Amino acid sequence: MKILFLTPWYPSERDAMEGLFVQKHVEAVRAQGVDVRVIYSQRWSDTWHQWKALQGEGWMPDVVQLNVIQKQGLLALWLKKRYGIPYVIIEHWSGYLPENGRFMKMSACGRSFYRFIAQEASMVLTVSAPLQQAMQAKGFRVKTWGKIDNVVDDFFFSKSGIKREKSEPKTLLHVSCFDEKAKNVKGLLRAAKMLRAVCPLRARLT
Repeated sequence: MKILFLTPWYPSERDAMEGLFVQKHVEAVRAQGVDVRVIYSQRWSDTWHQWKALQGEGWMPDVVQLNVIQKQGLLALWLKKRYGIPYVIIEHWSGYLPENGRFMKMSACGRSFYRFIAQEASMVLTVSAPLQQAMQAKGFRVKTWGKIDNVVDDFFFSKSGIKREKSEPKTLLHVSCFDEKAKNVKGLLRAAKMLRAVCPLRARLT
């Protein structure tokens, strides 16, 4: 099995955190013995040049995974129409949510493009149920919806068999780039303050 990941967000020397969740998905798929290649760019010309380089090596995917609907969707669509290669979408973008509103600030043409790319996908997977509901409310009509969780390293979880004392203070861990509009960090802090009023709590941000 060969899978081509298309993404505008991916860790780089410029920003080691950008698109880290995409990299974690890539690592999880590769761990299953799958041949994975990644095209990462926010410019269509770079996306096309990277694809031509892969094609020059004689490499052709069985499936394309489009992470976030952006310009790379054109390549996913072209590969489907030209070679019959199906593509799926994993959508992470909070811009569809009413609390964010960035999708509705796009031009009508841009919104129609996003909907069309989603409609042509074999499946659209969102990282949360509210994100799917928000996309449906924005007029997205797709063949099949699904949900997929972001990948989290197992060292964040306690090992099986370890029992915690009921009296042991709870620790809350928040991981993000502190994008207030997308992550609502202030809301999380307010919720932690409310919890602290009713039960012992040690809140820690990392």
